[in-house]
Amino acid sequence: MFTTLQRLKTFTLLLFLSFFGQLQAQTCEQFGLVSKGFLLGKFDCDVLIVSSDGAEIFQPLVLTDELTPGKLIRFSYDILDSTDCAENVPLINITCLEPFFETNDSILTTCNFAIESTLLEDSTQTETTFQLEVFNQTDFGAYHPQDVQWYVYETGTVIGSTPIIEFSPSPTSPPSVNICADIAISFPNGDNCETTLCHTIITDTIIPQADVCQALFIYQPEDQLADNGTINFYNLSFGDFTQVLWDFGDGQTDTTTESSFIHTYNSPGLYEVCLTLEGNQSSCPSTFCLPVFTVGGSDICTYNDCVLPGDANKDGTINIFDALNLGVAFNTMGEIRPNAVIDPILQAAFDWDFNTVFDLNFKHIDCDGNGTVNEQDYLAIDQNYHSVTKQSTIEPNDTYVDVVLQFPAEKIIVNPNQTEISIPANLVIGNTDKPIKNFYGTAISFDYDKTLIKAVKSNYNNSSFVGLEEELFVREKLIQEDGQIGLVITRTNQEEVNGSGDIAEFAFIIDLDLIDGRSETLIELDINDIKVVDSNGEEIPVNVPEEGPSVVLIFDESLSVNTEDQLTETQFEVYPNPVQEILIIDLAKTIDLTNSRLQIFNVLGQTVLTQAIDNNQTKLNVSDLKHGVYWVKISTDQGIAVKEIIID
Repeated sequence: MFTTLQRLKTFTLLLFLSFFGQLQAQTCEQFGLVSKGFLLGKFDCDVLIVSSDGAEIFQPLVLTDELTPGKLIRFSYDILDSTDCAENVPLINITCLEPFFETNDSILTTCNFAIESTLLEDSTQTETTFQLEVFNQTDFGAYHPQDVQWYVYETGTVIGSTPIIEFSPSPTSPPSVNICADIAISFPNGDNCETTLCHTIITDTIIPQADVCQALFIYQPEDQLADNGTINFYNLSFGDFTQVLWDFGDGQTDTTTESSFIHTYNSPGLYEVCLTLEGNQSSCPSTFCLPVFTVGGSDICTYNDCVLPGDANKDGTINIFDALNLGVAFNTMGEIRPNAVIDPILQAAFDWDFNTVFDLNFKHIDCDGNGTVNEQDYLAIDQNYHSVTKQSTIEPNDTYVDVVLQFPAEKIIVNPNQTEISIPANLVIGNTDKPIKNFYGTAISFDYDKTLIKAVKSNYNNSSFVGLEEELFVREKLIQEDGQIGLVITRTNQEEVNGSGDIAEFAFIIDLDLIDGRSETLIELDINDIKVVDSNGEEIPVNVPEEGPSVVLIFDESLSVNTEDQLTETQFEVYPNPVQEILIIDLAKTIDLTNSRLQIFNVLGQTVLTQAIDNNQTKLNVSDLKHGVYWVKISTDQGIAVKEIIID
C-alpha cells in the first residue's frame, strides 16, 4: 500500500516525460540509467551507466548528448578489456543507444517547447527541491515562453508563473508527481503558441541493485485535459523477477510484462494501483503502489469525495466546532492523502475504513492529510478559520442540561485608580441536581465588545469533571479584529464521562480609560453557538440562554486613593501574583504599623478578609478563597495602597 511504501534513499532518479510521448521500438537489449559517478560512490568517474541487468555499473568509452545524467536509456555494448576511472567499473563501447522515451517526430517550429528538471544540490533527506525550466528546444523562436502557469497535475495546485521555478514535493507526495505548464507566446510574425506540457519527476531516491527485486512504475493520462480514464503505464521495475501482477484498483488485473501499455478506467477518479513482482530473489515478492489520478485538479472532485482541509465536519465552513471531531477520531490512522497540503483547496483522498455515525469518512478529520488524526490537524482549522455566525438556539426543554456562560455577579465593583481590570466569566455545564451524561466534548463561540474589552484569555479548569488537561484536546481561537473567541474542550480516549460544574474560565481585560469616567458600564457577551457531543460526535441537546451574559461595572470611590494619600511602590509589595496558596505583603520598615490594617475585597465589593498588620511582612493563606480577581487594600497612618491580585 502507498501508506507503507518503503522509500529507498540512495540517489534521486529524475525522469522527464511528455504527455504526448510514446515508447519507440526497442532494438537495444538493455535498460539503463545515466548517472553521475559521485552518486554511485565512484568519485573519480564523471558519467556512468547503471544497467538494470544485475545492477551493473559501466563507463561509456565515448560521451554523447544522449548520455545526460538522469536520463533513462535503452542500450547495447561491447565490453573492453580495461577499466578507466575506477576499479571494477568496466569500460564499454556502446553499439546501440536510444532514449527510453522520445516524443513523436515533429516539424521544427517556434512552438517546440520542453521541460527540464534538475535536483538542486542543497536538497536534503528531509526536503527535496527541483528546479523546473520550460524552454524552446530548437533554434526557432524565443527561448522562454512569455506566459507560464505551472501546476501539479494531480491537485491543480499552482506552483509558479515564471519560466524557471523551484518545486519541493510535500511530505505526503507519492513517489512520482506529474508537473504541468500551460504556456503561451506571441511572435512578431503574428504566430501564436499555446499548449500544455506535462512531465513526471520521481521524488523518491531509487537505484537498481544486483540483489534486489524492485517493483517500480509511473503513469500519465493519455490526455491531461480529458476525463476519459485512459492512462499510460510505464513499468520501470528491475531485478530477477519471473511474474508480474498489475492491480488497477478498479477490480481489474493484468499480468502483462510490456514496458508500456494503456489501461482504461470505466469511471474516472482516484485509484490505488499496485504492481507486484514474483521471482527467485529473496527480495521478491516486491510491491509498489501509486495513487493514480485519471482526472487532474479540482475536476476529480466530481468523482471523489474530496477533502477541504480544516472542514472536519464537512459542513462547508471551518471554525471551532470542526475541532470536536478531532477528539472523536483522535489517534486513528488511515490512508495518507496524496500531495496533501493544508491550503483551503479541495483535495482528492482515499476513503478510510472508519466513518462517524453520520457517515462522515474519517479522511475529512485528517485535516493535514498525513494519515493520523492528532493535534497537528488543528493547524488546518486555525489557518483556514472563518468567523462563526449566530445560530438559532434549541427550544428549551426541562429534560435538557443547562449550559451557561456566567459572570460571578450582576454587578462588579471597580477601583477608580486602576487603568485596567480583569473580569472573569465561567463556562458551566449542568449542576448537581441535573448533571450531563455521556459527555465527550464541547465547543463555544461568542462575540464581545472590542471597543471596551482589549483582550480575552481562556483557562481550562483542571479540576473539572471532564478530566486532566494533559489528557484532553483544548484550543482557543481569538479573532480580535472581529471581537470573537472560540474554545473547544474534548476528550481524546473515546471514553465518555458524567458530571457537572465549571469547566473553563474566560478573563476579559478591560481598559478602564476607554470607559471615559462613566460611573456604571454594561459589559455584554453574545453567544453564537454552543455544542456538546458524545464520543460518536453526536450532538447532545442542551439548554442555552437566548440572551448572552452581562455584567455592570460600578466604580467604588471607597477603593479610590488620592495621590497624596498613596503609598509609593517602594513602600509596599504584594506577591506572588497570581497566587495559589500563600500571599506575602511586604511593607517598608519606615512605615509606622500603628493602626495599620489589611483588607481583601472580591469583585462584588464584599470584604472577604480583614486583619491588623503588626509586622513588616505578612503571610496570608488564601487557598480557601474561590479562584478569581480580588483587591488587597493596605491602610496605614502614612497612606493607603490598593493592589489587584488573582487567585488561581
